[in-house]
Amino acid sequence: MRATAEFWSNPAYQQRTVDIWTVIAQHFAGNPGVAAYDLINEPGGTPNSTTLWNMYDRMYDAIRAVDPDHLITMEGSYGSWNWSMLPNPATYGWTNVMYQMHEYQFGGDATTIKAGTDRQVADFNAHKSWNVPAYVGEWNDFGPAPDPASVWAYTVQQYQAAGINWSEWSYKSSNGSGTNSWGIYNKLGSPPAVPNLQTDTAATISSDWAAWKTDNAARVNTMLLGPLSVHLGALPGGFSDTDVNAPGVAGAASFDSSRGTWTIFGSGADIWGTAGQFNFASAPFIGDGSIVAKVSNQSNTDAWSKVGVMMRASTASGSMYAAVMATPGNGVTFQWRNATGGNPNEVHITGLKAPIWVRLVKSGNSYSGYYSTNGTTWTQIGTTQSIVMGTVRAGLAVCAHNNTMLTTGTFTNVSILPTAFTTQDIGAAASPAGWAGINLPAFGTWTAAGGGNGIGVTRDEFGFTSLNFFASGILKAKITGISGGNANARAGMMFRSANSDNAPFAYVYVTPANEVGFAWRTSSGGPSSSVTVSATLPQWIKLIRTINSFSAYHSDDGVNWTPIGTPQTISMPSPALAGLAVTSGDSTQLTQAYFDSAGLLPKVTLSLSGTVGDDNYYVKRDGVKLQVWRNLDGSGPPEQSTDYDDLGAISLGGGDGNDTFVLDFSGGPVIPIPGVNNLDGQGGNDLVRLLGLPPDTQMNLATGLITIGPQLVRANFVEAIEIAPGEIASLAFNGAAKAAVAGSGGSLTLGSLTMNPTSQLDLRDNDLFVTNGDAAGISGLVGSGRNTGSDGRWTGNGIVSSAAAASGVKGLAVVSEAGGVRVKYTWLGDLDGNGTVNADDYALIDAGFANRASGYGNGDVDYSGSINSDDYFYIDWGFSNQGTPLAPQAALSGTAGPTRSTGSKLPLAQKAHKRGHHRRRQPAFILLWSLRRGA
Repeated sequence: MRATAEFWSNPAYQQRTVDIWTVIAQHFAGNPGVAAYDLINEPGGTPNSTTLWNMYDRMYDAIRAVDPDHLITMEGSYGSWNWSMLPNPATYGWTNVMYQMHEYQFGGDATTIKAGTDRQVADFNAHKSWNVPAYVGEWNDFGPAPDPASVWAYTVQQYQAAGINWSEWSYKSSNGSGTNSWGIYNKLGSPPAVPNLQTDTAATISSDWAAWKTDNAARVNTMLLGPLSVHLGALPGGFSDTDVNAPGVAGAASFDSSRGTWTIFGSGADIWGTAGQFNFASAPFIGDGSIVAKVSNQSNTDAWSKVGVMMRASTASGSMYAAVMATPGNGVTFQWRNATGGNPNEVHITGLKAPIWVRLVKSGNSYSGYYSTNGTTWTQIGTTQSIVMGTVRAGLAVCAHNNTMLTTGTFTNVSILPTAFTTQDIGAAASPAGWAGINLPAFGTWTAAGGGNGIGVTRDEFGFTSLNFFASGILKAKITGISGGNANARAGMMFRSANSDNAPFAYVYVTPANEVGFAWRTSSGGPSSSVTVSATLPQWIKLIRTINSFSAYHSDDGVNWTPIGTPQTISMPSPALAGLAVTSGDSTQLTQAYFDSAGLLPKVTLSLSGTVGDDNYYVKRDGVKLQVWRNLDGSGPPEQSTDYDDLGAISLGGGDGNDTFVLDFSGGPVIPIPGVNNLDGQGGNDLVRLLGLPPDTQMNLATGLITIGPQLVRANFVEAIEIAPGEIASLAFNGAAKAAVAGSGGSLTLGSLTMNPTSQLDLRDNDLFVTNGDAAGISGLVGSGRNTGSDGRWTGNGIVSSAAAASGVKGLAVVSEAGGVRVKYTWLGDLDGNGTVNADDYALIDAGFANRASGYGNGDVDYSGSINSDDYFYIDWGFSNQGTPLAPQAALSGTAGPTRSTGSKLPLAQKAHKRGHHRRRQPAFILLWSLRRGA
């Protein structure tokens, strides 16, 4: 209402107003959908300030009697809007109040209007000691020619700098006294008919009002886009906004960090043909992952206007791209262009429009598009497409499909996550689902949202953005804000044994009540415990896992840390889930939390450069310190020593020499997660040697890329990778990756081994034991390694032995043992893998030959697939040379080894085989065995 002189002279009107506010406050108490109670709009005719203040006090007391929580806003007197028209709230004991002014500067030139803004700001600054927020709820600068936008921009900048909150008219039926400068949306020159409420029928009124929609009654006030959208919220770090191919009307993009809402304005003819035209808010995208968004609203400038998510090679109009976009009239489309400047392709699903969820997934050069009506159940659109982009930008695309207009796309729940991360709701969490977004892997700011009734007691409900975390480690984050939910809202970092709602966990968190806490559950379905201490945001939190010991800390500055409670012992598997956990404490709403430098992206890079000679690096943990030496054994003082918790990446460079990079994991992980870690060999023959890998290590090797659990390193221009003997959980090869086992005479134990036809594992003179190995599969890999080499035996793709290739009398035996399969470096013909060639091995080969069996253990020494004279030759050669010093031998098929001669002594059975006889062996041959047995 707007108060007039009559109101101030009529006690009945005043009491009725108090009564009305009492009823309103009773009804909306505890309702989070109500932001504030605005007591009187533009109070005019006030006889004096005291009368206004006393009236405000009566309404305040009535509201607080039934609603102690909601914000109450009070306006200065109409016509004299300045802070002197309101009292210091402490005078009346008012709390949780906001003072509001309306500022209209009619008819002035630019200098006069800017001076009026300056007076408002100066007046607010003079009253800052009152500690009451300011809100300019209505205002208009009526920016005068020739540059109205600059006047508006000046006012916004001054308000922002002073911390004055403001809002502007979204819609206005009049363009105001200044040219096109009243609302964000102004009415069209020929809007729909206006009903006559006094004479029209109800049906006519309803029909006329129904015609008044944004799409056909209003148009974006483009003059205001620049001044206002810049200050609606800057885009997250690393993002930029681009008008691709110069649309007819300039677009803009903004991000409201308090709500996680993106607003994108875009013009352009279409995203189609050989050159698209649209607005694109994007950032560089590194590696594999996905971008997900809910298109919550879309202007209908055309049935084919497009709003959605996109990955694109560049912002050039004809660059390759993949996109999933919603349209007002043609459903949801998955589009792609797989050649620069080429025509795109598309598949669309009709009958869908905003609000709708869209998702684009990148895996290598493969791109897949999906849509969802609930953000949980996804349907793929068409098929996965191969697009070789090289560099990629990911973001939000908006096109009006009309080059003379802007369309508006509103996005929420925008999640941009690396492949290793997933966002899920644990337990019966809130609707809509929780979500999270990182400013892409090159940056470090996350926003995570979660619902649910809380974390604690015997089961949990929350949103969890996590990855599999291997062995011991540290989770750390600076939480800058938390909003939404109730008093039980929590936001923090968690280790969790599983995604079930009653799983064991360790959790460090902040609350809305200026607290930090440490909570834990030690057994599935068991009760949880917690401890809290006082702390104010922003606040650093840290959770350290050392095997099954968990410790929580907090810090005001990220340098000096204070423990929260005492360390707790929790039996936790490795890998375990680790990541960002947010709960609202209320299953009907979401809480959003803002994380900076969330321990998955530490802050610094440890970098050392190489020389023109041979460079040697030794990297190892000493407690929480990561240390780097310029030698091969870690002797002497390190050249660099840095808190591992503070590392985002390591970068070690070699020069043109033969460089060696030793990564020793015996003291803990040495590769920061998930930084862009580089070992750059450059010229020469360069080597990466991996030592002390923990038993739960899961390793993946690709050309130039080493992944150890969640730890990743780029081995650029490195010719060889060595893995020290020991035990690790799994080893997988991708592409033409190659690795060797370091040392001599050791054994590498793997939980599982995955190879492909172009990869190679060189055991040298070490053994291999695979606990989950298949004997036939392992034999196939060994056989491939022995027989596919282009330069001789044991140099092919598969499991090989360079030591066997050099010796000529040794090879690899595949032996099934209790608990797995062993590949043993031993003498040729040692079929049972006991380290010697003896009568037992001859018995095995004869039995295998007689039964036409296959496999190394049955006598197929050369892994040819059958047992024949060659195998007898090799078993004889191994028998004859075992125990003697190895000497260079004549070449056999390009490899040092035995040479057949007319004087060779072949077993009778072998001679029989060569003559084509397959009869049972004669006693004379048994006698020959006996003689050999005694040799």
